[in-house]
Amino acid sequence: MSDEEAIRAITAVKGLGVWSAHMYLMFSLGRPDIWPVGDLAVRVGVGRIMGLEDRPTEKQCADIGERWRPHRSVMALLAWHYYSNAPAI
Repeated sequence: MSDEEAIRAITAVKGLGVWSAHMYLMFSLGRPDIWPVGDLAVRVGVGRIMGLEDRPTEKQCADIGERWRPHRSVMALLAWHYYSNAPAI
């Protein structure tokens, strides 16, 4: 299945949303180009990495992430790490 097909199949299950689908695709299937912009820690981490004053919106984060295609899963992991370990700006 493509990423989009897998997301549709997973979110068809009651109680599973896009975030759950993204986590499954990244961590269970090892998909390299998943960009979970709905994840608050990803957005905060990306904002810090990019030196933004405010946390980017989902749309802004999606636009920013285009530059890292087709390796956005790696950038999501980096953003999570940066969110968890870097001092707040």
